[in-house]
Amino acid sequence: MEAKTTIFCFDIIFPKKGKAHIAMQIIYQGKSTETDATTVGGFLASVGVAAGEAVVECNGEIVGAADADATPLEEGAELNAYRIVAGG
Repeated sequence: MEAKTTIFCFDIIFPKKGKAHIAMQIIYQGKSTETDATTVGGFLASVGVAAGEAVVECNGEIVGAADADATPLEEGAELNAYRIVAGG
């Protein structure tokens, strides 16, 4: 009987900072969006929205600007940002 050897190979993509790239799917403004942000504030920054310039809702809860960087973002989260404007 012949002995068989099994070799497993795993490919991990390492970005410049040396951390593995982990992306997740969230719903942003009603559309499925891929992100590697881990907090609400990090995601908002990645799409060019300053937390202090918008009312932010994550999974039905309002996230204050002071809390955005400390609020974790999880797979499947539903996130909306609303800018309030005045005009006539």
